[in-house]
Formats: sequence, C-alpha cells, structure tokens
Amino acid sequence: MDIPSLFSRSTGKSKISVLIVWLAASMLSSTAAGQAPSPPQFPEVVQRLTLECEQGKYESCSFLGMTYAYGSGVAKDEARAVAFYQRACDGGFAPGCYALGSKYASGTGVAKDEARAAALYQKACDGGSDAGCYALGFMYANGSGVAKDEARAVTLYQKACDGDEALGCYAIGLIYANGSGVAKDEARAVALYQRACDGAEALGCYGLGFMYANGSGVAKDEARAAALYQRACDGGSALGCYALGCISANGSGVVKDEARAVALYERACDGGYIPGCERLGVMYEKGRGVGEDVARAAALYRQACDSGDAGGCNNLAWLLATTKQPGLRDPKAALPLARMAVQMTDSKNANFLDTLAEALYGNEFYAEALATERKALELEPDKQAWKDRVAYFAKAVK
Repeated sequence: MDIPSLFSRSTGKSKISVLIVWLAASMLSSTAAGQAPSPPQFPEVVQRLTLECEQGKYESCSFLGMTYAYGSGVAKDEARAVAFYQRACDGGFAPGCYALGSKYASGTGVAKDEARAAALYQKACDGGSDAGCYALGFMYANGSGVAKDEARAVTLYQKACDGDEALGCYAIGLIYANGSGVAKDEARAVALYQRACDGAEALGCYGLGFMYANGSGVAKDEARAAALYQRACDGGSALGCYALGCISANGSGVVKDEARAVALYERACDGGYIPGCERLGVMYEKGRGVGEDVARAAALYRQACDSGDAGGCNNLAWLLATTKQPGLRDPKAALPLARMAVQMTDSKNANFLDTLAEALYGNEFYAEALATERKALELEPDKQAWKDRVAYFAKAVK
C-alpha cells in the first residue's frame, strides 16, 4: 500500500523544495568572501555531494538519492536513488531510512516489500524522523507489512504530530473523528485538524472544514468551512477542491456559482480525486456552469467508472440507456455498467437500482426490470417516481 508522504504533498515543506533550496545554498556558499554568485551548475553539485557521501556525510547521500529520484540535474534513476538512500540509512541518517522505506512501500526502483518498508520506517522513527513515525503508523493502521494494530497506529501518529509532521496530526484527528480503535471524540478531532492545518497540511484544513460544515465537534459555520476548503484546495488537496466545488454548486456558505464549481471539480479530477470527475461529468451533461456536452460527460463518467467509482458507472449507464444523442445511445452497453454500479453498492442505492431497471427495460428484460424497480421502491417506499415507474414497467410485463 502506497503511503501519503512528504514526496507527494504540497505543504510548503516538501523534500524536493528542501533539495532545491539546499542546492542553491550550496552553490552560493562561495560568496561569503565577497565573490559574485554564479548560477548553480548541477553536475558540479552532484560531484560535490558524491564526494561528501563517500567521505561519510550521509545527509549528502540522501540528497543524492533525491536528485536521482526526481531527475534534478541528472538523468532520473530510481535504482540509483535507492542505493544512495540505503547508504544514508546504513550511516544512521534517519530521513534516508524514511525515503528508502517509501521506495519499498511503493515498489519504485526496487521490488515492493511492505515488511521491509515497515522495518525501515521503524528505524527512521527511532532515529528521530517524524515522517518515519507517521509512515509506520499508516502501516499499522492498514495492516500493511505488519499485523494491523490501531492502538499502535494512534501512538505513532501522536508521536509524529508531537514532532514536526502535520500529517500525523491529521491522521490521528481522522481516527478520533471516526472513533476507529479509540473512543470517538469530535472536539479532539477538531483540535488536531486545526493543528494540522496550522502546520500547512492541506488535508488538515479539509478535515477542519468538514467539521465546521457539519457542526461536528464545533458550532456549524458554513462560511468558515468554505474558507477552509479554499485553503485546502490552494494547498494542493484535490479533496478540498472537490468539497469547495460541491458547496459552490449548491450555494452552501458561499454564493452559488456553477461556473466556479466546474473549475473546482476539474481541479479535483486533474488532481486524482475521482468523484470530482463524476461531478464534472454531471455539470457537462446538464449544461450547468458550462456548455452542455454529453460526449464530454460520457468520457468523464467512463474515467470515473474505470477508476472504481460507482456513481460514474451508474451515470454512464443512465446516459447510454436514455440519451437521444445520435451515435451515443447504447442500451446494450449500459446494462453491464448498471449491474456493476448496483453490485458495488450491494443493491442498497435506490437510484442505481432504478438505472438498472431502465437498462433492463431497454434490453427487453421486462420482468427483471419490474423486479428491480420494486427493489428501489422497497428502499424508498414513499418516493412517487419509483411508484410511477413500477406501474410503467408492470404494463410491459402484462
């Protein structure tokens, strides 16, 4: 299981930013005697780091690992990055152990080995790496490479949070918000999310916004929630962009602005948060905040569905089963998509059951369509639309 890490977050404290700053500083050090600064020459820096690494300066070994991992001034070489991280770790440089553990956890430049990753995170944590403590907590929380132990995860997240790892504060806040392995404590979750957000962790700002939006552990304040979602989005959280898009589309705590919602859903989708792709598809299908484009909607639904989003599968199935657009309507292709959406939600979503009934009807499976629509009505017995459609499908069976 891949672990959210300092290498992938836009928190203002990313390792690559540290690397760039360090490289620039290293090249400017010669100006202390009054010499004019010269532009950084990466080959010279790499040579210098290599010499320092060979001389036992293990921090330089770790920086070399980053240069090769990111291809900063050198050809990207993940295997070589692993070798330098290994050397740094063997020399007792805790961040090197953390970086090496991340490679084993993701299988980048080395065969994936979660048990090995956990051992390296342990070594990093013991050596004073807050990121290592967080990563090890993540492994225990998910049972990746170690036996699942939520209590141990809490301890490690707390250690990371008490150090300088804001993501640890977010993680333990999420645990208290959900009551996972601990007594549920929403007020404590709020405090931890606040600490994470103040520490420039975008997910912490999102979590805090969610609590304000729902009045969980704090007085409900939709305007405050919107401001926090904005901060999360600006900090690189696709989830924050998605949440802000939702309230912009509905006008909850902000002025309703569907064009803004479209832009935010697009940022969420581009950032890898798949529900953002599904919501963006809805906006294109309905022509809300953007020109109507059913083909574009279908492509977005397909993207979401292929990534395991049940809503994307359902929406694509409904579109294919019902659209009047020439060349796009395809009831036969709609049926397996509708079945998939229902299976993914254990037949507990009435809207998805209704879509399946429509797809079945379009393929002339009238009796099954009627039976499926009746299941939707059982879930929502007061919904008139389901009653009307049961009556409609019943006529076909007769």
